[in-house]
Amino acid sequence: MKLKIVAVFLVLAFQNLYGQNNETTKSNQFFDPLKNKTHWGINTQFVFDRLFQSSTTPVEIIYKRQKKANKANRVGLQLYYDHDNERPYPVANPGWNTIETDLIAGFFFGKETQNFIGNSPRWQWFYGTDINLIFTYNRRYIADPNTSGLREHDDTKYYKYGVAIKPFIGLRFEITPRIYVSTDMLASVQYEFQDMHVELKSVPNVVPEFTRYRIDNQFWQLKFYPLTRLSVFIKL
Repeated sequence: MKLKIVAVFLVLAFQNLYGQNNETTKSNQFFDPLKNKTHWGINTQFVFDRLFQSSTTPVEIIYKRQKKANKANRVGLQLYYDHDNERPYPVANPGWNTIETDLIAGFFFGKETQNFIGNSPRWQWFYGTDINLIFTYNRRYIADPNTSGLREHDDTKYYKYGVAIKPFIGLRFEITPRIYVSTDMLASVQYEFQDMHVELKSVPNVVPEFTRYRIDNQFWQLKFYPLTRLSVFIKL
């Protein structure tokens, strides 16, 4: 809901700044989509999520190449990394030691079709489909000093591999002939394979580590994401 409010605010602000009269006088420069075929964009969703205390949204960079007047190829990268080392390993004094690491990496590619809305040179709606490859790594390392004889360390490593097909539909507004903003919503049909390892270690490595247990899961997911991106693009 907060993202929707921000999106509406931006649209109203742009509409006031560049009214219909201004669009009519400058229509020619916006109706030439092949003049600058290379588009670079960044999804600003991670900025809003940081403000609203959601810290795991990856940074997403999008590249588009305009192939025809209303069609483009697109590729993108997604990346998030966080590491929190509360205390160094090994634990010198009694007390809990925790290390947390999170990594999200993704790559997507797809096609996009654009259509102008009415006679406006600034407004477009677009649709298409992306194929998204996703890798997630999560580690939680916890040291328990209360184990008799040796300190016990639980080292949980969680790997997730996924591939998703993501049809999308969105709205785009041309701020200048070289800068535009867009927002879209999408659906995701995703296959995921999860691999979790939990290991037992000793300090200071008197006995070798061994796997306590391992879990593998496979499943399909169907999700819908309203207003998933609020992206800013520059044309080159």
